[in-house]
Amino acid sequence: MVHVGVSHKDAWLEMRSYVDGGAFQRVCQAPCDLKLQVEGREARVSASGMTTSNVFRFDGGDGTAGVRVEGGSASARRAGIVTLAVGIPVALLGMGLFAQGKVKDSQALTVAGVAGLAAGGLSIGVSLPLLLLGTTHVKNSKGSLIALSGPLPAF
Repeated sequence: MVHVGVSHKDAWLEMRSYVDGGAFQRVCQAPCDLKLQVEGREARVSASGMTTSNVFRFDGGDGTAGVRVEGGSASARRAGIVTLAVGIPVALLGMGLFAQGKVKDSQALTVAGVAGLAAGGLSIGVSLPLLLLGTTHVKNSKGSLIALSGPLPAF
């Protein structure tokens, strides 16, 4: 028996074969209690506006396997990824300009470098809380964390 509780409405428990892979299939709309085959299968939880959880597995056996999903905001996660993706190169460019300004003894390059470092650092600083707000946590019935949100996309 599987029990799934979710903080977002209209969430779905999705499963697929671990051996065969393939696409995830919706199993039940959460919250739900359902008798399922869990051996050799992996699961995730998704909802509109929520960051999809990473893949996790239920322990097989008798009794009830429960999970609690605290969904993160998908829009906050997207904004966090964008601000991080912008902040890192801006900070690196600022660092380069600052170094050039010091080597060439150019006040203008040094000031531009400091401005770039500050803007990049601010962007990175803004991204971190957004990424935290966008993280989906999955905990088992004992309260142990068993999955977070999916990995960051490649740029």
